[in-house]
Amino acid sequence: MRSLVGKWTSFLKARLVCSVIGPDGVETSFDQLRDIFIQQTQDKQNPLIYGVFTTLGSVFRGSAVCVFSLADVRAVFNGPFAHKEGHGYQMTAYTGKTPYPRPGACAGGFSVTGIHSSKLFGEDVLRFVRTHPLMYTSVYPLNRRPLLLLSDASYTYTSIAVDTVPAADGEYTVLFLGTDRGTVQKVMILPKGPEETEGITLEEVEVFKVPSPIKNIKISSKRHQLYVSSDVGVTQLSLHRCAVYGKTCADCCLSRDPYCAWDGNTNACARYTPSPVRRNRRQDVRHGDPMRQCRGYNMQVDRGVSEKLQIGVEGGSVFLQCDTKSPLESVTWLLQRDGTQHRKEVRLHPMEGGAILRSVQINDAGLYTCLGTENGFRRARGKIRLSVLPREILEKLSAAPTMFPLPAQCPPARSRQKARAQVERN
Repeated sequence: MRSLVGKWTSFLKARLVCSVIGPDGVETSFDQLRDIFIQQTQDKQNPLIYGVFTTLGSVFRGSAVCVFSLADVRAVFNGPFAHKEGHGYQMTAYTGKTPYPRPGACAGGFSVTGIHSSKLFGEDVLRFVRTHPLMYTSVYPLNRRPLLLLSDASYTYTSIAVDTVPAADGEYTVLFLGTDRGTVQKVMILPKGPEETEGITLEEVEVFKVPSPIKNIKISSKRHQLYVSSDVGVTQLSLHRCAVYGKTCADCCLSRDPYCAWDGNTNACARYTPSPVRRNRRQDVRHGDPMRQCRGYNMQVDRGVSEKLQIGVEGGSVFLQCDTKSPLESVTWLLQRDGTQHRKEVRLHPMEGGAILRSVQINDAGLYTCLGTENGFRRARGKIRLSVLPREILEKLSAAPTMFPLPAQCPPARSRQKARAQVERN
């Protein structure tokens, strides 16, 4: 009697482990595989496998990116099979004799000689395949931990594409991660040590007008484009959008985007291309240090930051806008009243895109400067001149009757005719 009618004789499975151990020692497993990307290496037989995993438990919700070596996957499938034995049917490593051909091998393949069809497999082989489909050893990621971790967020990762980017100080791995809120995140992996890395989010782009979970991401290295799909359509993005980082050398350097460098000839943040010829370009992906890279250019950092006038009312609230260029940038507000020095303003409540000042007082008037600091480098991001109207003026304006001017009366038609006649005679 045939044991595997209409089923694959080469089917085996192994567990991919993508987990993290918390401060309390509890291990959290990301057990839902959402997407994979296979990245070729110098050893074409052993590429890297990037996987996006999620967990949607009631206690913890998050995503993780784990990287596996195909060599490790191959070793697991060549290892022991899982076997159930005992009254508790506990999984143990199978120590008995493995039939030939070994389960997982394809008939006619290089590892199976003399058998050109799985129909010729013996009954002992088919019975073993049916009872031992799982490998005993699990596949663990490189360094036995996630490459990137997203925890306690309102969104999860759904898809991934990976690019290797040459820069002035080495090669860097850049992840393009789709989310279930319809955005694509661009994350650069920065090596910190032999087994330690840091993920730096370079930018996040809203892809479609109608937010829709990202289904798939593909990279065209030839066209330098990223192709993104969702249920509402397909679109393309450039791999490098250097101009969005700003118009100064400092902004370009602080972006730490390996695709981009400051071009001293054009005074613009532009695409970086490796060249043996030394050019007037500035780039520091590893450290992002504009003080060292942008000498001679930093004097232009605060230019173009114009002062804006904003009016508030005593007792009310005002929102002071400050747009930063980087999610890693910390913001500090300084207040300068007439004839005084700048001092740090502590009454402001930080919010996304700026800060709010509640219960405005008359002495809150002055010049507010928004300073962004990243990697120890500080520059002005906005200047707002706040003028505060006393509450009494607003009350008087509200109580005063509204006056509408009457339209001027037109002269009689006869007078207009006389005037026209006088002009004609003249």
